[in-house]
Amino acid sequence: MKGMQKFLTTIRVDLPEYIGETHKTPIADIKPEQFDFITYINAAISAGLITIPSVYVYDAGEGFWVTASNTGIVANTSSQGVYDIEIPSGVYLFSFYKQFSNASEYTIGGDAIINIDWSTTAFNTSFVNAKLPVFSFIPSNDQQYDYHDLINITVRHNTPVAGTTSTTLSGINGGGVPMRVQAQVM
Repeated sequence: MKGMQKFLTTIRVDLPEYIGETHKTPIADIKPEQFDFITYINAAISAGLITIPSVYVYDAGEGFWVTASNTGIVANTSSQGVYDIEIPSGVYLFSFYKQFSNASEYTIGGDAIINIDWSTTAFNTSFVNAKLPVFSFIPSNDQQYDYHDLINITVRHNTPVAGTTSTTLSGINGGGVPMRVQAQVM
């Protein structure tokens, strides 16, 4: 146990200036003013030992604001109430939201259909490996709801096909306008 304690009370530093060497210093011997954690983290980032992903937030079109790993996501409407989100290869969509301001943004039947094309078949080929949006809604009363808390709104995920998911928000017109739809992609 004594050897394990000695091991656990040691810091191993592998930074660019120390590559090829291992410096072990007992934690008890390090004074707070001697250990600048930020300096070590910045050196590790500079050396490529730690990667911090970029996060971009932007208007992708048609009122869809996206949070993604890069730019290039575009939202279009193919017909009334049908929205297509195109994600370029190598970009990951973390979340999105859209503010529906009037009923003409829904289908004639009062739904909204959101198709997400991930430009890959590495996933979204079945429900087993699907990256599906999880929705919440903020109607005109400014209270946030899950879909099952609002009367007559049903979120229906259709079977993914060739890297594309399609979700129908049935009865969304029953929540009134404006209606903000937010989704996290899981």
